[in-house]
Amino acid sequence: IDPHESEGGILAVAPDGRRIVILEKGPAHPVLRIYDTGSGLLHRTIGIPRSILRAGHKVLIPSENNLSWDDRGELLLFAASGRVGPALCLLDIRTASVSEVLSLPFSVIMHPSLSPDGNRIVFAAVGSSASDIYIVDRRTHVISRLTDDALFECHPTFTPDGNKVLYSS
Repeated sequence: IDPHESEGGILAVAPDGRRIVILEKGPAHPVLRIYDTGSGLLHRTIGIPRSILRAGHKVLIPSENNLSWDDRGELLLFAASGRVGPALCLLDIRTASVSEVLSLPFSVIMHPSLSPDGNRIVFAAVGSSASDIYIVDRRTHVISRLTDDALFECHPTFTPDGNKVLYSS
């Protein structure tokens, strides 16, 4: 479906199943390409230059990132990083603007995923040396650590009911 990026990208299916979004590195800055699942045709392209992020942030490369839709199919979650530290960003695809940025106290944030109700975000992060799994509440910004060991945990996601988290280790 996506002939543009030779190195590949990451994708996520919209909650209604009618759209697929792919994050690519792009030649100058990351690009989101939104496709119609019925026809396979490109519906929209959104470039993500640094100018729409907070100063100092850039979108993480696809291999360290994840895309996650909100339950209405209007917002896309992804991780960003830069000289000001890592952040979780929500992009409003209707306006092509970042509507929310959560800066978090880690050296690296990877593979974020929204809970089914959109109130929490699970992600992998490196604090000192190992990657662990965390959840942050979008309203209170309270961070909960789920794992604490020497293993490398990554790719967390909520179960459909939002009560459990699955991840790779």
